[in-house]
Amino acid sequence: MFSSPFSFVYDADGKHRDKMQARSRSIKILDYAMSGPAGSACCETFVEALGLKNLFSTFMGKASKKQHKTLPEDTSHTLGIVSSLFSNLASESPARIRLLTKFVENTYEKVDKLLEIRDAAQGRLKQVDKEIDDKKKVRVVCTSN
Repeated sequence: MFSSPFSFVYDADGKHRDKMQARSRSIKILDYAMSGPAGSACCETFVEALGLKNLFSTFMGKASKKQHKTLPEDTSHTLGIVSSLFSNLASESPARIRLLTKFVENTYEKVDKLLEIRDAAQGRLKQVDKEIDDKKKVRVVCTSN
């Protein structure tokens, strides 16, 4: 039987996940398109097209009830888009001012979210470092016997 690459994918509840997959792929494509010096025009267009609202909605995890939790890969690509915006938008441009305003609004909630992401990443890093140190200790004990 022929299977189309555009066929619907259903989750356990019988709802299709196409929108979630499309959103995730769109974020990934935007991240790559906006990165590097070649992404400057794309960054300008993104802000002019009112993309900041959707970007920060995803960044804050405020997706609609129909959508599932933000995936870690989406968070990574969203951070990449924000980084590209800061790198590629001119310092005093209206687009950059709009970007900065997003971080100030709602009593700096987006800055708090950045700090949460950083703290979570540091926690994961400490755990991995501990596991590596434990493996090194086991290796040293095994080789000295």
